[in-house]
Amino acid sequence: MKQLKPIEWKEWFKLYQNYKSNIISYSEYVFLTKSQFQKDWRNPYVRSWFRKKYKWFQTNEDVLVSKTGTAPKKGKGSGRPLKRPDPSQYSRTDLEEIVKIYREIFPEISEKEIKKRIKNKGKKLSAKVLTQEFGIPKSTYYYRLNSKGRSFTEDKETIDLIVKSFFENKSRYGRKRLEIYILKKYGKCINYRKIGRIMQKLNLKCSTRIPKRKREIKNLNVKFQDLVKRDFSGKTNNIIATDVSYIPNIYSEMGNHLYLSIAIHHKTKKIINWNLSKNNDLDLVINHIKHIKFDREWIIHSDHGFQYSSKEYQKIISENNGKISMGRIGNSLDNREAEYFFSVIKSECLNDPKVKYMKFEELNELITNYINWYNNDRFQSQIDWKTPQQCWDVCVF
Repeated sequence: MKQLKPIEWKEWFKLYQNYKSNIISYSEYVFLTKSQFQKDWRNPYVRSWFRKKYKWFQTNEDVLVSKTGTAPKKGKGSGRPLKRPDPSQYSRTDLEEIVKIYREIFPEISEKEIKKRIKNKGKKLSAKVLTQEFGIPKSTYYYRLNSKGRSFTEDKETIDLIVKSFFENKSRYGRKRLEIYILKKYGKCINYRKIGRIMQKLNLKCSTRIPKRKREIKNLNVKFQDLVKRDFSGKTNNIIATDVSYIPNIYSEMGNHLYLSIAIHHKTKKIINWNLSKNNDLDLVINHIKHIKFDREWIIHSDHGFQYSSKEYQKIISENNGKISMGRIGNSLDNREAEYFFSVIKSECLNDPKVKYMKFEELNELITNYINWYNNDRFQSQIDWKTPQQCWDVCVF
């Protein structure tokens, strides 16, 4: 409710007195109150608020002066007053004992010896006497008392286990994934925050992903319906996602890249098949897609790459009891599972500058080892911290 100035309150009080003296009628009073002070007298809260002010005004006119922004009186503080030790509460015997302890503790001795004597003498006094005499809060006293003998340094066994696990996974795991790995493999529970703290102290940094612009050859003349509709968990259908990615390498036959094509299962996240080639041609995709077969109907999802719109590709999928699905043009998130895997392998396996100068056979072996590790050993949060192979083994197709 809007506050009024003291002069406005006085005018309203005068108007109210005229109404009480029958100088003006009730309707006139209501109208003038509304027009001059923007207050509705018919509102019970306004009447109660006004009468309270009017009662206080009759007792003391200074009640209309606002106290907002005025400084308190000099020497007057706010909040609870500080507790200061009062020497008068101690008996003469207590004071003599305190003086005796001071004299015993502080002769010409070393700091280490002083701490030792304080520890021994402190056991004879209560917490109240100690905190008041030495001017320390009780919370500080009990915190130090309870933390006595506790070691805040990380034990060597834990550090060695974290370092070992970090390099076992070739610097690919961050703190959260390392926590799951250590728990599942070594049966020891270490909080991920503690792992992160130790990694930071030892300067252990896992690989990070760097976004890059993807260059692709699209065939926009062929259109297939999007049957997946971002069902990345594969709950309603048996879905395989496929895509092609570029790997910088000087031993390629076309430009400066080798080409990796993969097929990943939506529900289990397992890499079912893959192929590495020097040429970005139809054989890159066909050579591994033709081996994917299921007894029941399944869906293969891709973008609009030229390989996926070819008649040979369509024929092989049809013969293997599959259906073709394509995401929307220019929307790579419709094929998220394949895109995600490429970002992972490029940050965890192909991030070494030496990859560019590897021979084809060496790079093929490197990718083979990584995909085997990815399928059998890499825990994933999307599948409840299991490996893709563990989920694949329990699925029914």
